[in-house]
Amino acid sequence: MITQTSTTRKSVLVVDDEPDVLAIIKSSLQKSGFEVQGFTDSILALEHFQQHSTSYDIVLSDIRMPGMNGFKFARSVRAANSEIRIFLMTAFEMHKSELEKVLPSVRVDQIIQKPVSMREMVTTIEKSL
Repeated sequence: MITQTSTTRKSVLVVDDEPDVLAIIKSSLQKSGFEVQGFTDSILALEHFQQHSTSYDIVLSDIRMPGMNGFKFARSVRAANSEIRIFLMTAFEMHKSELEKVLPSVRVDQIIQKPVSMREMVTTIEKSL
């Protein structure tokens, strides 16, 4: 007997200016069944997202990046798609409540502390869906 599985793969846009980190995250998510598009340039990522704003279920972005930081990126992504789930990653300890006090104009769904195991990241993303 063949069991039918859902053919709808969840799609994630990942932005991290460190190519090695991006490659690891992208590979881990793909192995877990996600469609993944990755960028090391936040400005190019935003241009892509604005053209494909309904193609993604989650945006996962580092906070500290050259060109456009994760906060500005998240605001711009939210402007293009108010329903998208946005996860920000940081190596600095920051809680969601702190973020909301400091930057109330940035609505994010999750703050992920680096370093994070890829298993934990995948689980966090899966639970949000």
